[in-house]
Amino acid sequence: MSTTDVHGTLKDCAVLLVDDEQTILLSLRDSLKDEGATVVTASSGDQALNVLKSRRFQVVISDVRMPGLSGLDLLTAVKETVSDTEVILMTAYANVEHAVAAMRLGSYDYVTKPFPNEKMVRVVENAWTTSKLRSEIRDLRQRTAQDADLGFVVGKSEPWRKVMDKVRTVATTDSTVLVIGQSGTGKELVSRALHLASNRRDGPFVRVHCASLPQTLMEAELFGHAKGAFTGAAQEVKGRFELAHRGTLLLDEVDEIPLEVQVKLLRVIQERVVERLGSGTPIPIDVRLIATSKGSLEELVAAGRFRQDLLYRLSVVQMRLPSLAERKDDIPLLIEHFLAKVTLRMKKGTLGFSRQALEVLLNYDYPGNVRELEHVVESACALAEPGTAVGPELLSEAVRERAHARPNMRVGFAAQPLSAAVDEFERSYLTHALREFKGSRSDLARVLGISRKSLWEKLKKYELDSGKED
Repeated sequence: MSTTDVHGTLKDCAVLLVDDEQTILLSLRDSLKDEGATVVTASSGDQALNVLKSRRFQVVISDVRMPGLSGLDLLTAVKETVSDTEVILMTAYANVEHAVAAMRLGSYDYVTKPFPNEKMVRVVENAWTTSKLRSEIRDLRQRTAQDADLGFVVGKSEPWRKVMDKVRTVATTDSTVLVIGQSGTGKELVSRALHLASNRRDGPFVRVHCASLPQTLMEAELFGHAKGAFTGAAQEVKGRFELAHRGTLLLDEVDEIPLEVQVKLLRVIQERVVERLGSGTPIPIDVRLIATSKGSLEELVAAGRFRQDLLYRLSVVQMRLPSLAERKDDIPLLIEHFLAKVTLRMKKGTLGFSRQALEVLLNYDYPGNVRELEHVVESACALAEPGTAVGPELLSEAVRERAHARPNMRVGFAAQPLSAAVDEFERSYLTHALREFKGSRSDLARVLGISRKSLWEKLKKYELDSGKED
């Protein structure tokens, strides 16, 4: 194979080859180039570091023992700057201790000299595959942080779109965010979206549900405690602020924090240090703070139950989440989302909701917001027989009664009447059903209880291709 052949197994792979032995350097370089790799050579670790400042490589191959910077030192430097670059170390002095140290530092492989060049080419191919996977994961995280990573927060209505636009704008800052909304509106999901879309996405996301913590334990949970700080404190324990270092801390239902703890919380936010209970040693923290509340903190301030100065610190940016009643355009999308999620988990092959069941679901007001809708969908699917559509009789009596009590439903579809919503769902469910039955029209028509001709007409109406003319 010519060295200029671009069809080799390492085409588009950039390799930095580092060794103070010129014979090995040149021989291995030629073998890698024969497979299409772009190869840059360096005769020392220090020279390699200079090269790495100006270029990015998918794979670095380095000798362990070299004058100046060693291979292990180079490995450490690479992993600190470009984590998805794979490093292969090679040595003529096989040493178990060095091999273990190399693997702990993140080396892809540890190859003992002498070796046939073909072996190293295979190792590089595998390392490059791993490097590409790491790069794809990183790119996926970035895309997720900007867009689809907010996709688990489903919705396209105008009120919800405004929320998501604000999430994207605010996420890249380190500003403290106060998320306000009724129970079940998605406060925790929006908080997670803020974290995933931020520069801290690779750091921890730590949630504290303040309402579930008794006052006697809240300080220890938030700030940690030293050994012997109180009865039963057998060892020192990090608090949630420390655990969230370089990540995001969510104070869920912050309105439940008692005044005594609010004073200490305010100090932590202002000074960016925590002191564990029983210890006077300040510990620096780097945390992005998000807080949620079911209602107005201003009202709690007026009632003397919340500190005004803490409110100012927490509400640098305020986000108010709409109730499901305010974003009813999203109900069809949410039902579809929860149906797909539940069907996958239960593995029952449920074919979705019947037309009558959909009418009930669309006509219900969901006082428990999105969380209640999810529970309604899951409950109905759990009761359904595999391979059948969910009928209205499987919905709870409360849902059916409250829906039928409101015949003139206030669904709020600005330009989508019920018939259009039902068509949208029928198209979605047929698409799902075709996947379940692998495109078989006969099996699908039989389960749906309609003729193959009727099924064909529906597929034609919705421009669906079953992929199987059985």
